Amino acid sequence: MREETRFALGWAARLRWWLVLYGVVLLATTALEGVGLSMLVPILQTISAQADDNIFVRFITEAFAFVGLPYSLRSLIAVFTVVILIKYLFVAYSRHLTRVLSARITYDLRRRTFDNLMGAPLSYYYRVRLGDVVATLGTSSQNAGAIIEYGMLVLSAIVFCALYLTLNMIISVPLTVLAITLAGTAYLAILPRMRKGYGQGTEEKTLIDRMNTFLYDRLAGIKLVKAFGTERRQTTGFDAIIDRFRKLTIEITDNRVIASLFMEPLLFLLVVVSLVVSIELLDLALASMLAFLVVFVQILPKVKAIQANQLLINELLPHVSRIQALIESTGEREQLSGNRQISAIEQGIKFDQVSYRYPGTVEPALEDVSVEIRAGTTTAVVGGSGGGKTTFVDLLLRLHDPEKGRITIDDVPLTELSPVAWHRLVGVVEQEPYLFNETVQDNIRYGQTGTEPHALERAAVVAHAHEFISQLPDGYQTMVGTRGMTLSGGQKQRIALARALVRHPAILVLDEATSALDTESERLIQRAMAELHGRTTMVVVAHRLSTIRHADLILVVEGGRIVEHGDHDTLMRRSGRYRGLYDLQHDLQHPRVESAGT
Repeated sequence: MREETRFALGWAARLRWWLVLYGVVLLATTALEGVGLSMLVPILQTISAQADDNIFVRFITEAFAFVGLPYSLRSLIAVFTVVILIKYLFVAYSRHLTRVLSARITYDLRRRTFDNLMGAPLSYYYRVRLGDVVATLGTSSQNAGAIIEYGMLVLSAIVFCALYLTLNMIISVPLTVLAITLAGTAYLAILPRMRKGYGQGTEEKTLIDRMNTFLYDRLAGIKLVKAFGTERRQTTGFDAIIDRFRKLTIEITDNRVIASLFMEPLLFLLVVVSLVVSIELLDLALASMLAFLVVFVQILPKVKAIQANQLLINELLPHVSRIQALIESTGEREQLSGNRQISAIEQGIKFDQVSYRYPGTVEPALEDVSVEIRAGTTTAVVGGSGGGKTTFVDLLLRLHDPEKGRITIDDVPLTELSPVAWHRLVGVVEQEPYLFNETVQDNIRYGQTGTEPHALERAAVVAHAHEFISQLPDGYQTMVGTRGMTLSGGQKQRIALARALVRHPAILVLDEATSALDTESERLIQRAMAELHGRTTMVVVAHRLSTIRHADLILVVEGGRIVEHGDHDTLMRRSGRYRGLYDLQHDLQHPRVESAGT
């Protein structure tokens, strides 16, 4: 079953009561239109003083008699006017309903997709382009909702066409059959335009994704772009995308124009042929012929509406496929079960033969890791790049669950704990902290919406951030810019540390938080760590080994395994992997100057 069909069936089930209401309004509108048009023959006969007895005259006469109205030209025109005016009210309400349905679907798609994105496993973001995701969430959901609106307009036009053809069939069967044949020919002529419109819509969606991805990547990395002086190259790259988009929009318009050229001349020909046949061959009465033509003129815009809206639907159908695919790809959430509550860490954390392999990879990122982290201690994790340090931290944060083994908190499996309760106990400072384009205060308060300003300031003081924040133009109300571009790396790290501390975390994770800092910023972060020592459980992923000399436990992780563990002095005496890393860093920081004679 195609994505579009499943999309339509799914939303038809969700919005069935709205669709029922729309159906009732559409039927009422159609009935009013039918009654109004049925009065044309009696009105025209009365004006021309003809006395032809036909089904329309009998119907209107009996209806007037039933409600006690005199059958006269004045009464006919008065009732006709009232019926048509009421019909227009129903038409207006039906258009309102189509907009409500379209807006409702767009809203639900965006809400559902974003909710799925928030619940998608972290590994999902390793394999997608965020620009594509943003474009699909914004543009494709809007267009998917628009399809419903266009579909309702097509349905309405079809129902009205069926009514008009029925009325014309009553007036003249041969003339109506001729009209259907010519109209069907016109529709068949534009079918290739429909298929071409679908292909153009697919390319349009692809270009929208490319454009958004290009913009997202280049603007997010604008500092790098300027540092490398590639502004002109980026402009050229973007120009290539939007130039193709420009040409495609022209091609889409040309396709619609060609479809219109197929349709309109044939419809005009249909009017001419119908006139000739009704006069020369069928010898219709003047009133009947005029009524047929009036009804037939009502058909023409409906047929054009069907053609135009169906072409638009075909162009937008690829957006349905993309939004449906996005919902399904993010819908398979990583199941982080558990409902046990926890408010503190009393004993500690244990890794018991823990292994983890990222989806789509062969080699495990972490294998058979066992370690105990006592509450209130500082544990450092060191090792080369790709050794498994980040995976160790991610499992501790419960961004993933282990494939094998288990992690326990005070002898309770982490998988049994409520993820929400666990994450309340954890504070994280990353190597490259992400700051939102909001105020300093909002960034520190993130995740703790009810925190009072004085509590934020206390956390900033402990993180040694309060002094520089107070010197900013607007203090804690200063906007930090995209990704905190107005701040230095050390300032961002200290704001991130304050953000973690304001949660009063039972466990504080510092993921290479000092690896890219200047000496002064590193010294301030180290001072904050020293002040927190013993007050909270700390896990420090370190690149600079000088920052973790006083850690209670140091884990050396290589190839997904813990190859050494102990405190600094113990590991230095062993002269193993840790001693090698430490000596290498010491030599790099304090190179020996060889004499000229050597």
